Amino acid sequence: MDKKLFVLAALTLFTSLSTFAQNCPQGIPQGTPSCVPPDQLGYSTAPPVNTAYWKKTWGAMASSPDSPVIGTSTGHFSRRSASKGAIEKCKSEGAKSCEVKFTYRNQCAVIAQPTNESDSMNITYQGGPNIGDASRLALASCSKTNNGKKCEIFYSNCTAPVLIR
Repeated sequence: MDKKLFVLAALTLFTSLSTFAQNCPQGIPQGTPSCVPPDQLGYSTAPPVNTAYWKKTWGAMASSPDSPVIGTSTGHFSRRSASKGAIEKCKSEGAKSCEVKFTYRNQCAVIAQPTNESDSMNITYQGGPNIGDASRLALASCSKTNNGKKCEIFYSNCTAPVLIR
């Protein structure tokens, strides 16, 4: 009786070990959803790689030589797209022909003009790291190109980078 019990215990032990070692039932190929993945003991899993990044954006300003219309665009992923957006906006405001006057990437931009509009006014487009710096530069340049006239900022905007995940 002890011999039968010993054989039964040995068979039970070996059967359970061989069953535990199998990942898939016999005849089922590895990789099917019903299979248990292979044992990965001893291997460390690499931490997930962060693939997010900041994408810089473009802005543009377009105006018409025939009318006082200005079109602007911001937040585009390419210079071409920003320019096209500014021209389309300029034309949607009623201008017949529009041309890009200024493009900027990942910064701020302003437009300055003389306070008292006249026929011979020169508009100034200026970029900078922030609106304050761009405005300071634009007002000085506008005043200089308009024979010392007082100028004002009538448009300001900044492009901001976008987080791409």
